[in-house]
Amino acid sequence: MTPPVFPHEIQQRIARVRDYHRASGLTDSPRAKRAQFTQNFVSDLFPDASTIALPKSLLDAPVSVLAALQEGVDAAPDSIRRPPHDLHTLATWLYFGGGTTEIKDDLGHALRTCPGEDATDPCELYVAAFRVKDLAPGLYHFSSSDFSLRRLRDGASTLRQLQRGRPDLRLLSDLPAALIVSSICCRSSGRFGLRGYRAGVFGVGRIVQNFVTAGHGLGMQTMPRLRLVDATARELIGLAPRCPYHELEHVHGLILWADHAGPDAPALVTAPAGDAPVGMPAIARNAPPGEVVSFGSIQTVHEDCVAPGVATRDIREPHTELSPVVASAKMQQFDAPTDWPESRDVRHVLLAPRPPAPVPRTAISRDVLTAVSRVTFRGGSVFPIFPSGPHLGLVRPFWVIHDVTGMEPGIWYHNPINNGWCLMIGGEHRIESKYLTLDREAFGNAAAVCWMVLNLSKLMTCAGPDLYRLAHLEAGLATRRIELAAEALGAQAHFTSEFFDEEARRFLGLEKTNWEVIAAVAVGSVDRSTQADRTEGLISM
Repeated sequence: MTPPVFPHEIQQRIARVRDYHRASGLTDSPRAKRAQFTQNFVSDLFPDASTIALPKSLLDAPVSVLAALQEGVDAAPDSIRRPPHDLHTLATWLYFGGGTTEIKDDLGHALRTCPGEDATDPCELYVAAFRVKDLAPGLYHFSSSDFSLRRLRDGASTLRQLQRGRPDLRLLSDLPAALIVSSICCRSSGRFGLRGYRAGVFGVGRIVQNFVTAGHGLGMQTMPRLRLVDATARELIGLAPRCPYHELEHVHGLILWADHAGPDAPALVTAPAGDAPVGMPAIARNAPPGEVVSFGSIQTVHEDCVAPGVATRDIREPHTELSPVVASAKMQQFDAPTDWPESRDVRHVLLAPRPPAPVPRTAISRDVLTAVSRVTFRGGSVFPIFPSGPHLGLVRPFWVIHDVTGMEPGIWYHNPINNGWCLMIGGEHRIESKYLTLDREAFGNAAAVCWMVLNLSKLMTCAGPDLYRLAHLEAGLATRRIELAAEALGAQAHFTSEFFDEEARRFLGLEKTNWEVIAAVAVGSVDRSTQADRTEGLISM
């Protein structure tokens, strides 16, 4: 298939995105200096908005995590399918997907149900409510710190704004609600510097997957979207056309509560007839505490990814079927066990996030590792990425095996298209795994480390510059799936979007290819003797 010939301006944008990727890479020559962490967090982002307290009782989510990851909402029993379209269900979904628990990390920070990378929480959540009982239609900001909603806009203008330029979202008016997931730039760049755009988008992918899994555990049908009209989304959440860097916020994901409203649902919200007004008024925000260092390159790379000029197109085969390993490579098939133990359910996994803990140098079984990789990389992708089968469309996994019963140590490739496994390079690689992830002990001690890669140059040449943003979102989805699956099976996972880029490519044998490393996840066992009992994430007020 011949790649499309993009206009010169689009080719320039693709080149600038490549330049950003190279400039944001870390290197050990000289030793990279990590950005100074500044939390830059405001719990009350919208001080003038009216507050609605959310119900504090939670519905149950008894669905097995592995079943939810493999089967989606079909894994839920009929008794909990299509929960009521009311504030109680919405509050449960919000808490399971992005609430604040009473469990604290080593720094004393309360953990979210989806903890951020290195204690950063760059993501914000908004609720576009249309047909939720006991909640007036409108746009709301979700505050996890006091478990409340803050009303920002009315329902009609919210619906109209989301549907502008998006005929595929006409169905919104007949759905209970949708969640909007964004990333505030100064939070991620305050910790990761220029690499902050990559870390922020990656974090949104993790949050999106957390809400999808939480929804399926509650019996809700969910429908995630990873592409919106950037200008209208910015207006909707109240950003001025040219806002200062400390307010800069990028909307990356939309998650529809896709159970169509029944006859007892609140009245249908309709957008006003006629032409939509140009622009929406900005909404006053609190400034983050402390000094904020601006990174103009982060705004530039985002604009290069999402600016108009490339028609919105689905990403399909052959672009979703690429592999870093030749087709003739000898693959092994590892059968799933017939007596697989039942995994922990969604409630117990999400409401008890695991604080960072040392990873013991003990083995995990091949059954655990292959199950984690299978539900992660053969669990499908998200609009607008449409692979030919039930696999992720952009990222591919190399697994560095340290201590997995039934697998030879070395670098393995898991082909998510045919579920085959190929040993690429044998040998012990604990030292390299720790070194490449900036001396993180978990990656040297883990039983296995997953390195996610993608063919960045070829994919952007075929699909345009927004492929870069979509790839980081898909890597975030995959990372969260690994975390959830490992936790459900009694193991643990540690992830990072920060590593020595070129050194990692050389380590995996990719230095002469267009394949780039995008994320790393360590999977290991849990030291039960030192593991403190965890509560079930009671709402912290």
